[in-house]
Amino acid sequence: MRDEKIKVLLIEDNPGDAFLIQEYLEEIQNATFMVTFVDSLAKGIAEYQMKEFDVVLLDLTLPDSTGFDTFREAFVHLHDIPIIILSGLIEELAIHAVQEGAQDYIPKGNFDAHTLYRSIKYAIERNNLQRKLRDSEQQFRVIAENSLMGILLMESGEIKYMNNKMEDITGFTFEEAQLWERYHFAKHIYPDDRHLIEELREDFYNPKSEFKRNLIIRWMKKDSEIIYCEIFMGRAPHLGEKSVLISAIEVTDRILTEQALASETERLSVTLDSIGDAVIATDIYGIINIINPTAEYLTGWPQDTAIGMPLQNIFQVTLEKNENQTIEFMDTVIKTQDVYEVTEPLLLKAKSKENHIIQASASPIKDKDDNIIGMILVFRDITEQRKYNMNLMKVQKLEALGILAGGIAHDFNNILQAILGSISLARLELPAESDASKILFSAEKASVRAKALTNQLLAFAKGGVPVKKPLSLDVIIKETASFCLMGSKNRCVFDIDQDLWLVEGDGGMLSQMINNIVINADQAMVMPNRGTIRINAMNFDTGLQSDVNPQLNGKYVKIEIQDQGGGIPNSIIHSIFDPYFTTKPDGNGLGLTMSFTIAKNHGGTIDVDSKVGKGTKFTIYIPASSETKFTEELVVLDPELQKGKILIMDDEEPIRKILGGMLKKLGYEVEFAENGEEAITKYTAVYKSSKSFLAVIMDLTIPGSMGGKEAIRKLLKIDPNVKAIVSSGYSSDPIMAEFSKFGFIGVLSKPYTIVELQKTLSRSLNHIS
Repeated sequence: MRDEKIKVLLIEDNPGDAFLIQEYLEEIQNATFMVTFVDSLAKGIAEYQMKEFDVVLLDLTLPDSTGFDTFREAFVHLHDIPIIILSGLIEELAIHAVQEGAQDYIPKGNFDAHTLYRSIKYAIERNNLQRKLRDSEQQFRVIAENSLMGILLMESGEIKYMNNKMEDITGFTFEEAQLWERYHFAKHIYPDDRHLIEELREDFYNPKSEFKRNLIIRWMKKDSEIIYCEIFMGRAPHLGEKSVLISAIEVTDRILTEQALASETERLSVTLDSIGDAVIATDIYGIINIINPTAEYLTGWPQDTAIGMPLQNIFQVTLEKNENQTIEFMDTVIKTQDVYEVTEPLLLKAKSKENHIIQASASPIKDKDDNIIGMILVFRDITEQRKYNMNLMKVQKLEALGILAGGIAHDFNNILQAILGSISLARLELPAESDASKILFSAEKASVRAKALTNQLLAFAKGGVPVKKPLSLDVIIKETASFCLMGSKNRCVFDIDQDLWLVEGDGGMLSQMINNIVINADQAMVMPNRGTIRINAMNFDTGLQSDVNPQLNGKYVKIEIQDQGGGIPNSIIHSIFDPYFTTKPDGNGLGLTMSFTIAKNHGGTIDVDSKVGKGTKFTIYIPASSETKFTEELVVLDPELQKGKILIMDDEEPIRKILGGMLKKLGYEVEFAENGEEAITKYTAVYKSSKSFLAVIMDLTIPGSMGGKEAIRKLLKIDPNVKAIVSSGYSSDPIMAEFSKFGFIGVLSKPYTIVELQKTLSRSLNHIS
């Protein structure tokens, strides 16, 4: 029984050969041959254009074409069907034709029916395979060249294929890549990442290794730009024994693109594992078939348990503001056949009973006919983002309060300057031992304590840079601690070395540091009876100690503040200096942070030791000063004081009057300016007259006009030797701490006494002279 029907186009000019071939085809039992016989190439081409054929039997010697030209012309027009050469005496031409694309050749006079049938059958089969291969290659190229992923094929370390996207990612063309030596591409990987490829190469040559990897590397493009790429690598044995297929995505901007490879579950799993969002995929019935690690973590359900379960059992969400209102993503997506995104925060109830605040959206999965076959659910934990936003609001509120506090402190310091300056002047008019002088001295001390309060406001406002000078901590410790415990049931016991070293520090800030720690100790001692806070201060030399904090080196004043409170658990003791960390319902978590910052800004540190139930001890280390003597005596005027004129720049009239009176009492002449512009004008006029001011005292901040910071720059251009002293109620301004960097020779923090004024002038002018 003949079950094959094969249509044959026979192009042969010899009727005898044509008759013999048709006779042979008639003998074949397994197929029926429908032969169309023509005697020229032109007629054969014409027949091919009108009919369909399965195979062509072609004689190379024809009336209108001879030799290899016959095959070449036929192949151009008949290339879609297999061509079998009928060779005569010139057999090498037939072989050449086979090498150039013919399926086979049959020597005339040396074949039979069986040979002819086998040649035709195999020619058709090979041609079909070649056509499928060409179609497959074409499909691959279309897919590859339109892919959003870079694709690269390597065999034995050499580049065999690279799509356009990979050229964009690497910065090299396929032709340039082909010229690379074996594994030369590794030279374009960032040096610190090359070991990753070396490890993969070793793994690739291990026959027991599955070799399927994905990793992120840094790639150096042709123009030296460095980008981040996520690459996926795997064996490609069907393309060659030592072939490896590499695909890549640029992730420099941290955007990971999901590729359209949904049917490849393993590849999809790798992609989903690498992204930060939680992802769950279901079928049309809401049964989970994919859940990535982030979704596992948030829901509390492991993958091996969650897959195969209904979505509503795993993903239980309600509106955050209304826990009675559940959200059904699957029903909504099926109903709308579109993306469903809930803009309001949702509450996810995890298996572990832990709730997460999330944002979520769902998208339908559709087949090629646009039918919904499932759903992709993507959600993100915004719990930490919520906490961050709340902290940000807290910071913004504190900053607003800080600005307000700074403004109050500045204005209050200006008022204090008028008071303190007036008291200082008044004391000069009285005998030192008189009752009135002693009363004024008490008022002066009270004003100085008020200055400490404003410094606390400034410390709260900005943290600030300390304006350091030699000072003794003895009085600061006692007065600050006693002031903190006014109205408290607890009390302080002091043990302070009589020969306590001086420190280089900002008195206001150091007072604030001690204030915060003592308040913390007082609040920790919640007891019905009166408790005791012990404060010890002593000299401490690291060179004489065996067990010393490695951060310390040299001489320090060591302050120990020991309470009798409940102690701090080990689980949180490492966090007590962190900003906004607090265990108190009404606390802001800034007190200890500020104290630690102040100690650090002074070159010191704070250690803490605590035992639950037995109390806490804070140990403060502040570097000792090289100065050995500290006095705050009333100035005794010298009749031989250096004479000269001083320019005062301040926008407050009371400050100008008081400062002018203090300077006149010290023996100087004075002139006034309300702002920087006026100060520059007056200084320039005096400078051009071959005279000059002995010094200029400038307020740092002039609202609505030029202040000291800008004015000093202009004055230095006029006179590089100008002797300027900066003054401000903002004692924590960085310019006050590092005045010399800005061109000033001295600093005066408002409010100040006539003693401080004289010392500053003497120290500054003598230093310059």
